[in-house]
Amino acid sequence: MSVRNAPMRDGKYIGNLTEKQIKIIEQVRKLEVIPGLKNIIYDYPPELVDKAYNEGQAIEIEGEEEEEEEEEKPRGELTDVQTVGVGFMYFSKHSLLGDGTGTGKTVQLSGLINLLERKKELTRALIVTDNTAGQQIAKKIIRFTGLCTIDLAGLTGKKLEKKLNSTDWDKVKCVIIQHSQVTNDLLANWLAQYTEANGKSSFYNTFVFDESSAIKNVKTNIASYTREYSRQADRVHILNATPIETGLKDIYTQLDLMYEKLLPRWWRIEEKYCRVGNKSYWITQKGIRIQKFTREIIGYKNTEEFSKSIELFYLARGLKKADRAEYKVYTIEPTVDQLLAINRGNNANIVLNCPSLLEEIGIPTKRETVPKLDFLLTMVETEYKEESIYIYCFNKDAQYELYRELSEVGINVKVLNGETISEERQQIIEKFNRGEIRVLISNIKRSLDLAGGDICIYYTVLGNPANVEQIKGRIDRHTDDRVKKFIALVYKGTVEEKLFNKSVLRSEWAQELTNTEKTATNYLAEALEKDKSKGEVISI
Repeated sequence: MSVRNAPMRDGKYIGNLTEKQIKIIEQVRKLEVIPGLKNIIYDYPPELVDKAYNEGQAIEIEGEEEEEEEEEKPRGELTDVQTVGVGFMYFSKHSLLGDGTGTGKTVQLSGLINLLERKKELTRALIVTDNTAGQQIAKKIIRFTGLCTIDLAGLTGKKLEKKLNSTDWDKVKCVIIQHSQVTNDLLANWLAQYTEANGKSSFYNTFVFDESSAIKNVKTNIASYTREYSRQADRVHILNATPIETGLKDIYTQLDLMYEKLLPRWWRIEEKYCRVGNKSYWITQKGIRIQKFTREIIGYKNTEEFSKSIELFYLARGLKKADRAEYKVYTIEPTVDQLLAINRGNNANIVLNCPSLLEEIGIPTKRETVPKLDFLLTMVETEYKEESIYIYCFNKDAQYELYRELSEVGINVKVLNGETISEERQQIIEKFNRGEIRVLISNIKRSLDLAGGDICIYYTVLGNPANVEQIKGRIDRHTDDRVKKFIALVYKGTVEEKLFNKSVLRSEWAQELTNTEKTATNYLAEALEKDKSKGEVISI
């Protein structure tokens, strides 16, 4: 295997940064605000944004001279913290912005785009988003830049081909595609025509990948295509509030795809920062049981050193203090019938959350036979009868059972999932934020702005702390001072409790490796331990 030259200075990987660039980035990281960047972001009226989006044009204010127009543009303002984020991305041309969910990463991206355009350093930006977020992010970029932004999200086949060939690309500054479109050969081949002799693209010089957990596995097609796209850009910016979901290799892969020679080979990173053990497992070969062993990361070492080593390319901040949120975990006793059904080999998650899917076990999904459902309904009916509630529930059938039960007691409730058409989706979001829908049930983890919500309930337990944090960010958008509540419902002594404990461990690892703030998982775990010490754990 070839040897990688991954130069370091003062314990930090420096890639191809010059001494001057290193000094500037280090200075930016220490700042609390960059005043000169406060007003490089616009805030256009929704009607202008919608018109620009629908017509595929830039926002223009008619009837004024160019200089006057600049002065008269509606103008928003970046927060102090956001100005530093924009400055960091500008000077660190290959960077991962890991600010917490809801802190305004798209706003900071818009600020960067405005800055690049002002300095005439933007050819085009190619932006890859979560599959459900294309339209939302496109409108935000238009709102905060006024630039012509084309949303290709969801287009395939002839529709995509028509859009590619009919668009006046000279007017376009931002192009948005979905994660699933990265591997689209039609799009890849069309972009290939702009690849120059030096390997760079003349079509775009800025490549942005939002929610980059999608590329944490280097062996996937999306990772392979992403590598090609990123290599053709002068700038590569990754946006991800939770770059470490399961372990160190997650963030390693994302940084490596962003800039190939930034870090040494993985085995050197593993050797230096990982504690490795042997995990045994059994297989059957020709009727004989054989014990096998495999290497497994069981923890980490030199974590402060690793956190420091990536500081020139990784920035992560949180904007809301812990005392601005409340956390609670309720442990619930499963019924004897549920435990018996699980012991007979039935899917534990279904038995615990939507048992009616398994007709053979004879347990209907009703509050009388599903303790967690009963507890949830009781909370909504009594303790939180005035608040707006967002319920995360993974299984679609369980979602509709929750919907049925809540509707029967007169609660205004809606379900939002992959089956919801795009037009209805936005209407539901707006009604929930206005208080016209009191309870919203969904399994969508990302790209929902539900700032109007007061409470987030994890009806389904997740073993991935990144997903817990993403879901928390649906209602915790850092746009007001309201104290939000986060509640997890966990069946005691079941696979749910094991998943919860795994999530806590992974969250602790992520903090150790990146020196970031505690996540929702950690606060939930602390709340549970606090209740245990008081003897206040709730068992139903």
